[in-house]
Amino acid sequence: MAHRLRGAGSTLGLTAIADIATRLETLLRERDTPGSVAALVRRLSAQLREALQRLTQVLPLTPQAAPLPPAGTAPADPGLLDALDALLHQGDIAAAAFLDTHVAALHATLGPRFAELQAQIGGFDFDAARHTLRGGR
Repeated sequence: MAHRLRGAGSTLGLTAIADIATRLETLLRERDTPGSVAALVRRLSAQLREALQRLTQVLPLTPQAAPLPPAGTAPADPGLLDALDALLHQGDIAAAAFLDTHVAALHATLGPRFAELQAQIGGFDFDAARHTLRGGR
């Protein structure tokens, strides 16, 4: 999770979060003392709360679901599914934008599982999203 927070922090320009997550990842890899890890987790938590407060000031509190495409749209080609799978595998938050860009094709391919995939990606549960996506092939 520290690795994903580091990547998300870097992507969003939240350098304090990225820096703390990087240090936390190193401490965990080196199996440092629990006290050191706990201190960084507290700092990271405070930074995440601050970032969330800033985000909620400029973004709606309730995420808006992407509109469902009309029935009868063509299924996604395998290359599209592979590209989304690669983003999810890397823990790349660009998966959300990719999903929004290709909503019609992905919905047509996944059918009822699309809503589940959309919720999982929106909740940054990329492992579960990969499982849902692979079940749609």
